[in-house]
Amino acid sequence: MIKSKLVPIFAHVPKTGGTSMRNTLGLPKWTQYHRKIGGSEMRKAVRGAGDDAHLFMFLRDPIERALSAYYYFVWSRDQGEKCPPCRKFSPVKQKAWLFSVIARIADLDVNDFYRGMFRDDALQYRRLSKVIAHFIPQSEWYACACKLDAEVHTYDFGSFASEYERLLDDLQALKRPRLLHRMKTHRKGSVDELEPDVLAMLREFYADDLALLRKLGIPVTSDNL
Repeated sequence: MIKSKLVPIFAHVPKTGGTSMRNTLGLPKWTQYHRKIGGSEMRKAVRGAGDDAHLFMFLRDPIERALSAYYYFVWSRDQGEKCPPCRKFSPVKQKAWLFSVIARIADLDVNDFYRGMFRDDALQYRRLSKVIAHFIPQSEWYACACKLDAEVHTYDFGSFASEYERLLDDLQALKRPRLLHRMKTHRKGSVDELEPDVLAMLREFYADDLALLRKLGIPVTSDNL
């Protein structure tokens, strides 16, 4: 684990460079589990660090994050990852499982994928996002982190390298490990691929994320579309 005057406590939001951050800083294994944000292990770490705790997370333009999540599933298919067993899932979990499998084994482009995810309204997508961690809004992860007894420090994924240097400054790092990029999704895709109806649906669903990033002063690059 990185040597620094402050203790890094990482809230790992899916598709925001968390694998790179964990590998670079040598963070505890439990940080790889996204649903641990705000959980007992993180709460214990915050309390143990006391005033030296530096609770942090990277946040990302939610439209770009949604695109990355889609290509993550496609990459998983190309890498030959095994699809999860359906077993006795509830109807919502069955739907989530189905879409993750479709993205892996079918030629379903990003627009049709999200049209299917949304179906007729964003409510269905919100229910599905509770099952697939990659689609949970960042505002919800942020709210979980804010319930801990520590200030939440946020960094911009869009400027990952420079923000990493800022993180090291904030941690008062005694050594500055070289940033190790561990990008699992080799094709990032482009927001330009999204058709107007899909872009509108994503903006509506991630409205809280967009508002949060603007409040925190993190650039929203997809605003230019």
